[in-house]
Amino acid sequence: MFNFKKQFAIALALAPFALGDEYTCETFANIYDDGKDLCNTMFGDAFNYTADEDNAFSMWWFEAGNENDQITTALGNTVPKTCNVSYFHKDKPTAESTDFSECHPYKDSACCEEATVTTVDTMNKAYGAGYEWDRCGKLSQACERFFVQEACLYECDPNIGNYRKCSDAQVAAATDDDECAYNTWEMYKMPIKASYCDSWYTACYSDKFCGGGDGNFFSCAEMSSPLEEKAKPLMPGWAVGLIVVLAILFCAGICLFAHTIRREIKGDPLFKPLTSANPMGKGSSEPGL
Repeated sequence: MFNFKKQFAIALALAPFALGDEYTCETFANIYDDGKDLCNTMFGDAFNYTADEDNAFSMWWFEAGNENDQITTALGNTVPKTCNVSYFHKDKPTAESTDFSECHPYKDSACCEEATVTTVDTMNKAYGAGYEWDRCGKLSQACERFFVQEACLYECDPNIGNYRKCSDAQVAAATDDDECAYNTWEMYKMPIKASYCDSWYTACYSDKFCGGGDGNFFSCAEMSSPLEEKAKPLMPGWAVGLIVVLAILFCAGICLFAHTIRREIKGDPLFKPLTSANPMGKGSSEPGL
């Protein structure tokens, strides 16, 4: 799933500058050629569209138990006993309560805490501004469910631990500039059933998504959306504050001028001629007793 943590930090640091690059909002049909293009592009190299469905994973099912465990075994691998992908994840998968509803297929053995996936909105906003899936407007319910299911797979399924891009040894040996530096969260080429990817494409066909970065979710996250551009103020906050201060000073000047004119009309000018008895020009021109 991309070098997320490092790129996330870079994106935050460059946020004021990145907002200058705006992506376009286009339909899935215009961004992706088909389900294969969607699965192989949207999340970088995380997933691999696989026609041999006996040897490919799904992101959702309705029967009890994790069906992906059977695929892991069929591929000659072992279901991980630890949560090898690390971001919001637990150290080891554990069962969750009956309240674990949004990602219920994984509740018997989940690498995610319930709080991480408690609602659709929680999952959508989990990684901060720019990483929401509805940056081009509200998705249809059918389309959004696929993003929820992908989030559940990534956050909760222990099987994704077999598809870490960088091993612990590679992470330990990496320097700060290497792609494996601190990279314990990125997935690589997890085989996904072709029919699942095709269904995702069909469900989202007319919905709008980020058209920048060739449909790569993470490239889009580093650019501002048209919706955000429209919401931007016409000028920066400091300029607004300066205008307010200047407006107050201008009004104060007008008031002082008007007050001076009124005093002049009444014969009691605010500023009076200098005399020997009144060297400062204040008060009566008559000498005091």
